[in-house]
Amino acid sequence: MDEKGKFLREYSSQYGYKGKLQEIRDSDFTRLKGVKYLDNTGAALYSELQLKHGFEELQRILLGNPHSPNPSSIESTKIIDNVRDIVLSFFNTTAKYYSVIFTSGATGALKLLAETFPWSKNSCFHYYHESHNSVLGIREYVLDSGGTFEAKSLSDLENELTKHSPKLDHVNEGSITDVVYNLFAFPAQCNFSGIKPPMSLIQHYQQSSQYNSGSKRWKVLLDAASFSSTSP
Repeated sequence: MDEKGKFLREYSSQYGYKGKLQEIRDSDFTRLKGVKYLDNTGAALYSELQLKHGFEELQRILLGNPHSPNPSSIESTKIIDNVRDIVLSFFNTTAKYYSVIFTSGATGALKLLAETFPWSKNSCFHYYHESHNSVLGIREYVLDSGGTFEAKSLSDLENELTKHSPKLDHVNEGSITDVVYNLFAFPAQCNFSGIKPPMSLIQHYQQSSQYNSGSKRWKVLLDAASFSSTSP
C-alpha cells in the first residue's frame, strides 16, 4: 500500500469530506493528475467546471459597463450585486454592516487600504509578526506619514487580552477634533503555520480604553484570505 493509501485508511473519516474531495479532484482538476501541488497561500486553483460555466455564461449573455443605464450594463450590475449578496451571505452578514468591494486580490485590497488610511505623524501600525508580505508593506505608508509601527508575537497578543482594560460601550469620533487613527492588522489564520490568533483581538483593539483614549482611535484589519477559503 502506498503512502496515500495508508493515510486514507487511518484518516478517511476526518479527511476529504468522506471521499468527496478526491472525486472533485479527479473530475474538475484533471491537470493535477500525477502532480504534487502545495498551496501555501490559501488561494484555491480554478476548477474546470468553473471555466465551463464561465465560458457558457459569456457566450449566452451580453454584458456591458456596469456604470451605464443600457440593458447590457444593467445585466452586469445585476450579476455584480448578486455576487455581493452571495459573499455577504457566506460570511453570515448583510449590506447593513459591511460593504463588498472587488479588487484584484488580497494584495490589491491591502494596498488600497494603506493608500487611503488617514495616517498622521502620531499614527501607529501594529501587526502580527507572521502576517502576509502585503500586510508588512503597509509599514512604508505609515512611515511616510511620520508614524511608527510595531510587530506583535502571538504571546504579545495573548498577553494583551489578559489586561483588564475597561471596555468602552461606544467609541465616539464625531465630537473629537484631530482624531489620531491607528491600525492593527492580523490574519484570522496564518498562511504558513495555520495558527489562528484569537478573534477577540478585534473587539479588544476597537473598544479597549487602553487604545481608544483621548484622541486615539484604533481600526482593525483582518486578513481572512486563508481562513475563509479553508474553514467550513
